[in-house]
Amino acid sequence: MPEDVKQEIENEKQRLDGKDVDYEATMATKLSIAKKIFDLEKGLTLNSTSFQGFFSENKDWLKPYAAFCFLRDFFETSDHSQWGRFSHYSKEKLEKLVAKDSLHHE
Repeated sequence: MPEDVKQEIENEKQRLDGKDVDYEATMATKLSIAKKIFDLEKGLTLNSTSFQGFFSENKDWLKPYAAFCFLRDFFETSDHSQWGRFSHYSKEKLEKLVAKDSLHHE
């Protein structure tokens, strides 16, 4: 892991380690750092034999769950009735959304 990311983790630990826990700030910080690490490691991770095997064995639930998480975050609600044309499940829409050449893949 690069030194700047290690330093960021250490700085954020100091900032967030208080008597009262700021859960929103803690989760936002963890997600931000996780995304940085993923961006650095994604090629190695996504192309690894172990990940490919895991994905192959679990794609039946991983793809719909990934689509759900993306749509939930995009529409800022888990209420699928508010997702416009995505409010009703469609295998075709799912496959387009999770396709490797999709704008939102990863």
